[in-house]
Amino acid sequence: MTDDQSIIKDLVPGSIKGSMKGTSSADLWQPSIDKLKILPDFNVRVKDEEYHAHIRYLADSMKAHGFKKNGAMEVFVAKEGLEDVIYITDGHCRYEAVHLANSELSEADQIKTVYAVTVSSGTSMEDITLGLVQSNSGKQLTQYEKAVVFKRLSMQFGKTTAEIAHSACVSVTHVDRLLLLMSSPLRVRQMVQERLVAVDVAIDAIKEHGSNVVQVLEKALAELRAKADLSVKGGVVDNSARVKITSKHLNPQTAHQKQVKKAAPKLYATVAKLKAHPVFDHLPDDLRQEIMELMGELVEPETPDDAQQQSLPLPLDEDNRVSQESKEVAL
Repeated sequence: MTDDQSIIKDLVPGSIKGSMKGTSSADLWQPSIDKLKILPDFNVRVKDEEYHAHIRYLADSMKAHGFKKNGAMEVFVAKEGLEDVIYITDGHCRYEAVHLANSELSEADQIKTVYAVTVSSGTSMEDITLGLVQSNSGKQLTQYEKAVVFKRLSMQFGKTTAEIAHSACVSVTHVDRLLLLMSSPLRVRQMVQERLVAVDVAIDAIKEHGSNVVQVLEKALAELRAKADLSVKGGVVDNSARVKITSKHLNPQTAHQKQVKKAAPKLYATVAKLKAHPVFDHLPDDLRQEIMELMGELVEPETPDDAQQQSLPLPLDEDNRVSQESKEVAL
């Protein structure tokens, strides 16, 4: 499970030329794949089915075409003791894909070097963390993965929601909502990562149900699985059929109200036809009365001609017209 409970260690800049010794630097550095390192807990990707499919796609592309220049990784050269260490800051999926591709290629065909660019001088860990949402050059982060980054910026680097929103080019409300998700119970975050509930639906449920949110979501999930007729084998739920909690599962009354509102124009037209039909006069008095009351409650849909007519300026009388023309001449 991807969850930002770890403090990412800070990095001290090292020697770029020293770390890249023996590599080409025409337009891009070409370090050996064996020289690249992964900073523990830095990558916020959720390694689910979609993630692995993405890695598979990249690996197949690399097997067919090699490692392309336009897929250059971003790296930070850190000084650790006497050693210059090259850490990947953007390109974790490509790094994993290279290793997958190499595991399926012959020794002669394996990808030994990759293209890389170094971060700008003066770049801090805070900048690199923010870069996860600002400049991710590959597969875009999901809303949950962005939430992990926002939490890291808030907890580890002390950024306010306003500062995070400004840097990430999103609204303060959006940041607040994602941080609310990250402060929710573990089970809620697991359900989001497992794509059992959408981020926005989970956040709305947290706001509405508070400490009862886990029970509410679990109940909705159980009902969905029961409707999907999923079997339980050896105490383990068969997840082969996809289920996902939506707002209509949590608020069926609201969903019904939306359906009624959507059907209102057609309902009005149908009742109007019934009222105009000769059979209407032969209906029981109480039924006709109910239909008339219903017609009174429903508002007749506005036609395009009505809307256009409302937007037209009102005609001027003779005195006003003369006054208006005088103003135009003055202008």
